[in-house]
Amino acid sequence: MQKVGFVGFSALFCIVFLLLSCDINPMTETVIRDPVTVRFYNGDEVFHSVTVERGSDVAMPNTRPSKAGHDFLHWARITSGGEERAYTEHAVLSTTGMPSSLDSVSMYARFRNVAFPHEVSGVSHTVVPGIPAVGVIITLTWTNPDVVDFSHVMIEGRVFVDGIGEVTSPELEPGENTVSLVFWGFTEQRFIPIVSVDIHGNMSRGVEHFVEWDLLQQQPDW
Repeated sequence: MQKVGFVGFSALFCIVFLLLSCDINPMTETVIRDPVTVRFYNGDEVFHSVTVERGSDVAMPNTRPSKAGHDFLHWARITSGGEERAYTEHAVLSTTGMPSSLDSVSMYARFRNVAFPHEVSGVSHTVVPGIPAVGVIITLTWTNPDVVDFSHVMIEGRVFVDGIGEVTSPELEPGENTVSLVFWGFTEQRFIPIVSVDIHGNMSRGVEHFVEWDLLQQQPDW
C-alpha cells in the first residue's frame, strides 16, 4: 500500500481548502447594457429612483409619498405629446418602446387637498322685519379669510337673494363680503351657514350665524 508523503498530503489539503473556500454558486453582478433611470418626485425632491434595462417594467414605489393636508392620488408622467398619464400604486411603467434618445423618466406624485379651507370671521347682520309682501330682509357682513387660496363664499340654505328667486346655494363673487337675503314665512330665528370655498373648489365646514327677528305682521285684506 502506497503511503502519502507529507508533501503530497499538504498539496491535497490545500486543494480541499481552496474548494471549500470558493463559492460554488457565485452571484454574478447584473450588467445593464441599455440603462433607463426612473425617478419618482414628491414635489422637487426625489422620493425613489431605480435603474433598469430598457424594455423592463418598473413597479410603483412600495410606500406612498405624503403631503400635509393632502391625500395621495397616483403617480403621473408627461408623455411626449404633452398628455399627463396616471399610474396607480399597483401599476407598472413599461419602458418598452421608449426612444433611445431618452435615458430617464420622471414620475410625479399627485395629491388631493383634504384640508378644509379657512372660515370667514367677524360675521354680523342687520334685520329689516315685517315688510308687507316681501318678508324679513337680513343683511350679512363678514371678513373673508386672508389666504392666497381663498376664492369666494356660499350661503347654504333655501333663501331668496335680493328678491330675484329661490336658490339653494347662492354664490358670491370673489372678494364680496356682504349679501342681503329675503326670508319668507313666520320663523322667529334661523341659523345661516356661511361656507368659504378655495380656488380648488374645496368647501369649508361653514360658520353658522344665528339670526333672530320678530314675527312678520299679517296685513289686512282691506
